Amino acid sequence: MNIQYIYAVFVLIILCLLCSSTKYISVNPPEDFQIVDPGYLGYLNIQWQAPRNLSNLSDCTVRYKLQYRNTDSQRWEALITTNLHHSAGFDLNTGAVAKIQTLLKGHCPNVSEMQSKWIETTFWPSLEGTLESKIKNFRCIFYNWVYVECTWQPGTNLPPEANYELYYWYYGMERAMPCANYTQSNKINVGCIFQNQDLVTYTEIFFCVTGSPESTPLRSSYSLLKLQNIVLPPAPEQLLLARSLAKPDEIVFEWKPPEGEAPPQCLQYEVQFKAAADTWKSMPIQMETEFTFLEPKLNHTFCARVRGQVNMYCADDGFWSEWSHHECIKVPPKVAMPVADLLFIAIGVVAMLVCITVVLLWATCKRTLAKDKLSYPVESIYHLSAR
Repeated sequence: MNIQYIYAVFVLIILCLLCSSTKYISVNPPEDFQIVDPGYLGYLNIQWQAPRNLSNLSDCTVRYKLQYRNTDSQRWEALITTNLHHSAGFDLNTGAVAKIQTLLKGHCPNVSEMQSKWIETTFWPSLEGTLESKIKNFRCIFYNWVYVECTWQPGTNLPPEANYELYYWYYGMERAMPCANYTQSNKINVGCIFQNQDLVTYTEIFFCVTGSPESTPLRSSYSLLKLQNIVLPPAPEQLLLARSLAKPDEIVFEWKPPEGEAPPQCLQYEVQFKAAADTWKSMPIQMETEFTFLEPKLNHTFCARVRGQVNMYCADDGFWSEWSHHECIKVPPKVAMPVADLLFIAIGVVAMLVCITVVLLWATCKRTLAKDKLSYPVESIYHLSAR
């Protein structure tokens, strides 16, 4: 019993010595954590400084885990980085929130990875102007990859001298630029038209509609769009319907992509058809410009139309075009053959089979008689020699 007690005390002493010889390291969260607005209409800078207590830890790998979102969203965007800053797009109609922690990894701590506590910061845009002065129903359409038209509805209770101005920015621009071509209603700006060279595809474009500096401050409205997701192509052209030469029971639809800047490989199509006075029925979405359909029964007039949209390989969303002009084809009715004709055909077939049978029997008998005549002389000679 004494030996076990002495052994336990010895092990405890060894553990205490090991613990006392280990240098305890704690990790602090980053410092000066903040969200900064550089004036890019929602493209914000998130920046921070490294913790001071990590300056002497040369054997450590220091990283930062960053998460951010809009205040009205439940979905966090996340990344792990060694940088001290990150930029991202936000919807400034609400606030922006971000949180961060320090990650320590390497030979300096006695664990595989050490984490600091989280710290959080929030950014709120300016709320100048009354909420009633904010525009409504902001919408942009990219017409056939040629020009963009953005429209909105004015707010209510505007002062007589008030008016709206639109600004836009995308990555690569030095500063936000104002609209150069407004559309108006009752001398109030209610839209802006951009030519293709003014904007770029496949990048985020930030828009802000606010009050002009000369007028009473109006509440700002922010939007974030990608041009390829707001394309409205023209309707497909030259829709043709024809009966298939190889299979008369099939009708072939053919059309051409619309002319213009819309890449043909970026379009998909919806085909609708109807027979006579029926309602339109849709077929599955397809990317080919040809469709084959089995002729409907008991209908003598068959109509079709088609429309287009940017497909999933070129965009995440888009507008359907107008329907093409519908085309119709008259299908000859399938007339049932009279019973008398069917009976006549059946009699003819039976008569033909009888004739073929008689001919075959006659040929067989003829070959049998021929064999009998050839074998008679040989048998006679055999009998005479035997005598």
